[in-house]
Amino acid sequence: MIEYFVEQSFIESIKQYWMPDKSSLYHCDQGYFLAGKQFSQLIMFMGCAPKIVLEPSKEDIQDANFVAIHLFESFQQGKFYPGKLPFNFRCPSCQQNQEINVAEMTCTVCHHQFDSAKQNWRQKAGYSQLFIEVMGIFESEAIPADKLLKGLENLTGIKWLYFYANESTWKQN
Repeated sequence: MIEYFVEQSFIESIKQYWMPDKSSLYHCDQGYFLAGKQFSQLIMFMGCAPKIVLEPSKEDIQDANFVAIHLFESFQQGKFYPGKLPFNFRCPSCQQNQEINVAEMTCTVCHHQFDSAKQNWRQKAGYSQLFIEVMGIFESEAIPADKLLKGLENLTGIKWLYFYANESTWKQN
């Protein structure tokens, strides 16, 4: 998949990685990449001219406000990621919009058991064996272009979806 992203110029060269606690490039195997030259053709931005920074600041080594792409390792079994914590969602059983017990995947009101793999999370959460995180863009300011989603589908044979998450959610999982 990395080779595909490099070919599409979605990410920079395999040899250029970024570590999230630093603002410079390193040779490492953490799965963090800088945005490539075609990034803005593969991600569509919503609203009025959002400020997108594609390279780390050379003057400010603490600056992490730039776009980076994180390719997670494949999980043996699917994994659920809520978009925000606490995670609120309307239960299909009792119709209450309240916090879901993410550890047990149950409604906190009626105790309905959610099947995280089959539930339509309406872009508020995701369940997969592989995640691609685009960092440095405020949630819901961008969506993947059809070209990116179709390319991933052609590459893997699986339909790809997306959801919005804030950074703190990823750090807790």
